[in-house]
Amino acid sequence: MPRVHHVKAARKANPVAAVCESYYHWSFRFGGKRYSKTPPLSSQLTQSSFKQGWRQVEEMLNAATADTIDGLEEIITAAIEQLQEISDEAAESFEAMGEGLQQSQNGQNMEERQSQCDEWINELENIEKDFDYDQAIEDEICDLDPEDDDYDDERAQAEAKADDDLESYLESALDEARDANPGEPE
Repeated sequence: MPRVHHVKAARKANPVAAVCESYYHWSFRFGGKRYSKTPPLSSQLTQSSFKQGWRQVEEMLNAATADTIDGLEEIITAAIEQLQEISDEAAESFEAMGEGLQQSQNGQNMEERQSQCDEWINELENIEKDFDYDQAIEDEICDLDPEDDDYDDERAQAEAKADDDLESYLESALDEARDANPGEPE
């Protein structure tokens, strides 16, 4: 992994910063110098396309917030699609190797990458993504008669509680998605 340098005030202009502006830079052994106004993400600090994809999924899940069940489903679906893509790339790389190379450490690493992706995909697919908002409200006010004087107040309280329950449910589902990561393979 490259060493990241933080420059507090540029002495001369570069692709991301003018003179006296702060920036970050890093370089790889066989690659040019990279610049950024913000600290680099871990996906930017590798040249491996597999590790970039894996880390991008991690970064996406860590930054994700959902306000609705549909939003949660979109986040999880996007993560699954990206993991499936990098799993397919690992499988293609493994198939492109000669039979002797498939038995080598590199071949075993490719198989491990593919199985780790598949494991993470299965964990993400098993996350429960259903919360019945209307049913949560009905459960709270089922004993009330719509003709009661307190019905409107009780319904408003039930809706507020359902909002809190939904928010809590979405956050726990996102936490479950983040925790489903089996760990980055070699």
